[in-house]
Amino acid sequence: MRDVAVRRGPLQRLYGLATVTVTTGSTAADLRIAGVPEAEARTLAERIRTGVAA
Repeated sequence: MRDVAVRRGPLQRLYGLATVTVTTGSTAADLRIAGVPEAEARTLAERIRTGVAA
């Protein structure tokens, strides 16, 4: 895993949602979890970061 990011487009901001994106070193596509409430998206991203680092 290279990066975990929380991204929000204009419509997501309007509705309080976000997308969690996990980028790997693989040539395959990134993992994206869209439509997550913003607070939960930030919590999920942090849990992924700390889980991988552990």
